[in-house]
Parts: sequence; C-alpha cells; structure tokens
Amino acid sequence: MHATITKQLDDLGSGVLLIPATDVDGFAIQGTVSLTHFIYKAEIKAIINSLEILGITDITAFTGTVSLTNLFNDTNQNALLSSASMHATITKQLDDLGSGILLIPATDVNGVAIQGTVSLTHFIYKDEIKAIINSLEILGITDITSFDGSVSLTNLFNTTNQNTMLASASMHATITKQLDDLGSGVLLIPATDVDGFAIQGTVSLTHFIYKDEIKAIINSLEILGITDITAFTGAVSLTNLFNTTNQDIMLASASMHATITKQLDDLGSAVLLIPSTDVAGTSIQATVSLTHFVFKSEIKAIINALEILGVTDITDFDGSIDLSTLALEADQDTLLTSASMHATITQTLLDLDDAVLIVPHYTQNGEIEANRILLSVSATDFIQKFEIKYLINAFLSMGYTNLDSFGASIDSSKFFDDPDTLLLSASIQATLSDKMLNGTGGNLIIPNTDILATTTIRIVQSDVTFVEINEMKAILDALDELGLTDFTSINITPAGLFASDFDLLLASYSMQATISDKILSGALDDTAAAGSGSLIVPNYFRETLNVGLSTATQIEKVELKALLTSLEALGITDFSGSMDASIVTSMSDAELDILLDSGSMQVTIDNMLKGNANISAEIPALAVEDVYDMTDITTKAEIKAFIRAANTMGAASIETVDFSLAAITALTPAERDTVLNSMIVRNMITDDIETAIAVINANNIPLGPFYSFDNSDYENNDPGLFLTKQGALDAIAFIDANS
Repeated sequence: MHATITKQLDDLGSGVLLIPATDVDGFAIQGTVSLTHFIYKAEIKAIINSLEILGITDITAFTGTVSLTNLFNDTNQNALLSSASMHATITKQLDDLGSGILLIPATDVNGVAIQGTVSLTHFIYKDEIKAIINSLEILGITDITSFDGSVSLTNLFNTTNQNTMLASASMHATITKQLDDLGSGVLLIPATDVDGFAIQGTVSLTHFIYKDEIKAIINSLEILGITDITAFTGAVSLTNLFNTTNQDIMLASASMHATITKQLDDLGSAVLLIPSTDVAGTSIQATVSLTHFVFKSEIKAIINALEILGVTDITDFDGSIDLSTLALEADQDTLLTSASMHATITQTLLDLDDAVLIVPHYTQNGEIEANRILLSVSATDFIQKFEIKYLINAFLSMGYTNLDSFGASIDSSKFFDDPDTLLLSASIQATLSDKMLNGTGGNLIIPNTDILATTTIRIVQSDVTFVEINEMKAILDALDELGLTDFTSINITPAGLFASDFDLLLASYSMQATISDKILSGALDDTAAAGSGSLIVPNYFRETLNVGLSTATQIEKVELKALLTSLEALGITDFSGSMDASIVTSMSDAELDILLDSGSMQVTIDNMLKGNANISAEIPALAVEDVYDMTDITTKAEIKAFIRAANTMGAASIETVDFSLAAITALTPAERDTVLNSMIVRNMITDDIETAIAVINANNIPLGPFYSFDNSDYENNDPGLFLTKQGALDAIAFIDANS
C-alpha cells in the first residue's frame, strides 16, 4: 500500500502535486529502495491530512486545486503546510501567477528572507504563505490560481485588515508595485515625508513603500471613493475633504501630501501664487529630500478656500474668484487664512490697471507701519487682510462679483451708493482720490487744506495723494446732490446749484472752491468801473487757497451761501457775471432782504446805482458806508429804499431811473411816503423843493400863507444837508396845496 499510494501520488504529476526531494528544512521526504520509489510515510500522512482539509477523498481525484475555503485559520494552514509537497505545490502556484500579479520578494521590508531553494525546489516560506492566504481571505479569493492581482480596497478600510494584508511581504511588494506603476503624474511618492522621515526603501532589490505610508494611502483612497489602486487617476475630489478629519487623514499620507502639492504647483503662479511664507513670515512650504511640500496647514486652508469658491477639483481652479461667495465675513476669513489665496488675490488686485484700482502702501493716516496696507514679505506682496475684506465688501456694494469684470475703469457712479462701506478701503479711497484729482478735467477744485490750514485735504504720500476721507464723503454727497455722478463730465450749472441744498454743498471745502471758481469766472472785484453791469465780489470776500502746486481763489463760505441765495432769487442762468438791473428793480422787500444778505450783492447794486448818471452825484454821505474794505458803498437800507422808490415811480431799471419834484408831487400821499424813504431821492429834490417854496412864498406876499423851514426839517438839523422824510412831505404838501 505504501508503494501503491506513492505511485498514485507520483502519477498525479508535478503539474498537480509537486513532490520535492526534501522539505524546506532539507529533510528528505522520498527515496528509491530496491528500484521502488517511496514517498516517506510521514509525508504521505501529511499529504493525506492536507487532502482531508481540502475535502479530497480520492487521491486520483485531486486536480491540484487548493481551495482556500478551509485554510483561513492557523490550524489548517499548519496542517496543510506540514506537507512538503503541498508546501512546494502552493509555492509553485504562487510563482506561476507571475510578478505582474504577485510580486514575491526575496525578503520582507526588514530584510528577513521569505523564500529559498532547497534541493532544487523553490519554497516560499510557510509564514509568508500563511500571510498570503490570510490576505487572499480579505480579498475574497478562495483559489490561488484565480487571483489576478486586483487588490480590492473595500475590505481594507480598517487597520486590522490592513495589518493582515501587509503582514505578507509579497502583498506588501505587490501593492507597492501597483502604487509605483501609477506613475508620479498620478501619485507622487516622495523619498521622505515633510518631516524628513523615510517612507520607502529598497531591500534585496525590491522596492517597498513602508507599511504606514501604504495604510495612509489606502485610507486616503477610501475618502476619495477609490476601491482599486489601479483605478486611481490622480484626481483628488475635494467633495469629501471639506472637513478637518478627512483632511488630516488625506495628508497623513506623504504621497498624497506630495501629490496635492504638485497639483497646486502645476496650476502655475498666474492661477495660484504660493508664497514662501504667509504675511506674518511663517513658512508655508519647503523642499525635503528633493520633493516640494506645501505645508499641511496651508493645503487645508486652500481646500477650505476652494470650498467657499465652489471648486471641487484642484485642477479645475482657474484663478477666478467669485466675490458673491464672499459676502459673509466668516467666508472672507476662511479664504484669507490661506497664504496662497491671500497672495493670489493680492497679485490679482495689484495687476488691475490704476484706472480700476490703486493700492496704496499706507492709509491716509501716515506712512508708518501701523498704517501699512501693502507690504512685501519674503519677496511676495501682500495686501493686508482687513484691506482685502474692505475691498471685497466695496466691490460687492458696487455690484461687482468678479475681479475681471471692471472693464477699463470702475463706473464712477458706483462710488455714490454706499460711500461709508466703500471708503473703509484705503485702496478705494486712493482710486477715488485719483479720479477726483486727475479725472475731472479741472472741473473739481480740491485745495491742499482748508482756508485756516487746520484740515489737510490733499494728503500727499510717496506713492499716492489721498483726498481726506471726510472731505471725500462731503464731495460725494455734494456731487450726488447735484446729480453729477460721472467724474469725466462734471458740469456745474446755476440751475443745478439752485435745486440743491446749499448747506450740503458747502459742507465740502472742495465744492466751496469749485462753486466759487464758477461764480468768480464772470465776476469783477473792487476795481470795477461804475455801471459795469457785472456781479462784483469784493476782494474782502475772496480767499486764496493752495491747490496742488498752484493757487485758486474762493469766496468766503458764509458770503458764498448768501450769494448763491441771491443769485437764485435773481434767476441767474449762467456764470457770465452779467447782472440785469431791471430784475433787481422789480424785487419785493422780502426778495431784497434775501438779496442783500450778500455783501457782494450790496456792492454790485451800489455799482449799478453809481452807473446811473441821473443819481450818481446825488448819493449823499449819509446813504453810504465803508464796508468790505471799500469806501462809500450805498447802505443796504438805502438800496432797499431807493429800489422801492424806483418801483413806485414805475421805473424799468435803477440804472436809468430819474426823480423830479413834479413827478413826486403827482403821487398819492402813500406813494410819496414810500418814495421819500430814500435819502438819494430826497437829496435829489431838496433844492427843487426849496426853490418851489420860495416862489410860492414870493407869490403870496403880502397876505400869505408862507412856508418856512426849520433846522429840524433837515437831516442832522443841518440845513446844509437834505430834507428829512417828514420835512420833504410837509413841504410838498404845502406846494401841492398852493399850486
């Protein structure tokens, strides 16, 4: 029976059962005695026990198939491998898979041999075969010959199974090769991690990625939804990375860390600018063992930023930043936590044309570090985070949702809607300052300081000139009030001014200077000839301002407001300075009160009166005063009285009106009362009244009646002056009664 069973086993053939000369320890398991071949009894027993485990009840029925179903426990594995023939057969089946399916290294990663050749037979050592069988159990493989090399990761997403799988040096080497075969364009496997710890090595000519790194890679692939290593294309979907836990798991793999870094690098600095350090000078990248790493904290910050921007694949990011996703301050903070996003947005903003945005180095408060807006750190420019946030809010307020949507320039009308929000940004302030200072064609006059030099309006710095922020707001309010929201076509008209709130307009020093310039362009000064027909603004009301490197003249604020009110009352339609005396002549007392609140209008009307040849020599000293550094200016009271007199006489203009005793005598008592309120009129007719009285007195001799003048009938009780109003009225009444 011994010989018969031996023959049956021999007849199976080495393709079914490989019977070695010795076992793995070199002990013979077969021999020939008296020309008969015997497999030694112990080996036959071991084979029979193995066949029992495999469920084989007839030696001749064994086909070589080693079902692993009953081998997924240590006892049965030991029983099977106690047979040198089964040991050799399983080794051959594993060898026959080929290195393309199962790479069997000479040693494990620690240099411990896992295979050897004994008496011309190759053996994979028992512990390794057991480890392989345990690995195949995890993969759901029940027949060694059916293993095609596919390592399904489905059951490897836990540490226990990972440890079981990687206990096999062959599986360790095979998975390493599958990862290597992906290529660095898909998975970049660095020599070390970012801390300099090796994650791979070559042992006995076989390359191993160290177990902890393989486990980290497998855990990463789980997050990405990858269940087969060979199916990984390098695409890192960020969908499941928008939480800290998964980010930490992903970046625990040095290979994923390096791969994501490479994907970020491959975007190019025009899309994502990765600086050496953040704005505080803390490094965010390094090259370790020839591999470039963006530090984990920065990668996490970038991923969080991409989540805000709605980007789910790093390679899809094109550098565009949708500002509508950044309306919330928390999202702005998330975006700017990334130094790379910080630097990228900075570069995008700095690349905008100055007509769109000017980024200053400092705020208007001075060129000191505490006020710095733009700084360079490790050769990278950064706009301070708070300034970028102010800019984002400003752009959103203006309706811009993309940093590429401004065109050649920001529409100046956008600056008027929410200046309080816009001007939190020093960059918006600098940009708007430039438009106000250089983009209005000289139609907006912005002085260097206020007239007392207590408020600086033009704040000149080394790189920009700011219009002081409160003044800028006042300018915007004024222009908005005037309906002028296009800086390139500022056209201030009387109609626009008169439809506006003067107090609001003149809250701006610049508008005071600008409006003054318009008015003064057609006005004359103290030197104007009598009857010039123009508006006269005395030098007394004129103030000289420094404007840039030149000067300008403005009208003192209180006077300017009064003058605007006067010009509105006159219905002025242009800034030619031309004054129509007929309009003044027809004005009511209330209108004259408004008109004469302006000292310039007092002087202007005085000039009109002195241009009237009928009265110019008849303006008495009592009717004039020295005001506004000028002499002999007709008083406001006399101007009003004279205009009322001219009105009463039905005169067309105070520049041509004349008065005679006869004309006044023809008036009603009430009209005479009005006319004779004017000192000028009384001065003109006093001589005529005295003459008329003398004639009547002479004609009434000897019986009378007679009329005599007392000193009290004259101003200041001085007969050398002219009649008082009552003196004139009494005398005219006598004349009227005796005519």
